[in-house]
Amino acid sequence: MAALIKFVIGEFPIIMTILALLLGIIGIYRRKNRSISDVFLSYLFLLSVGLTGLWGFIFHAFFPQMAAQFIGWANSPFQFEVAMANLGMGIVGVFGFRASKSYRIAGALFTTCFLWGAAYGHIVQMINANNFAPGNAGLIFYNDLLVPLLLIIFLLITD
Repeated sequence: MAALIKFVIGEFPIIMTILALLLGIIGIYRRKNRSISDVFLSYLFLLSVGLTGLWGFIFHAFFPQMAAQFIGWANSPFQFEVAMANLGMGIVGVFGFRASKSYRIAGALFTTCFLWGAAYGHIVQMINANNFAPGNAGLIFYNDLLVPLLLIIFLLITD
């Protein structure tokens, strides 16, 4: 049970993205007058952006030593700044669940800058510091690449 809890906490972002995609697939059949892309965007914003942002906020703000160890960093006061960026992303995501297309475009731009910037930072850490810690080079790295890509794709195909 402890291993399962550790896995869910450590891989929360990718779990939320998979759950968003699964709920999007289910939601297609219950969508009524909504487009397929709107259904997927709703769940991606709520889970992959919103809840994941709030997860990042909680860990960096209240458990900075644990977050730093997971990422392969030394603990730093800059984690509070990362926490605030995650809080902003989380709030954007929660409000993006039922938002207009223009709001979602702005939210996707913010999320893309933050997550692709983080992914770039992960790559730099892998190359320069040989940092292959799970929070730097694990599934979170791939999720940082995937979520903005999904948001962009679904925004481009939306009505």
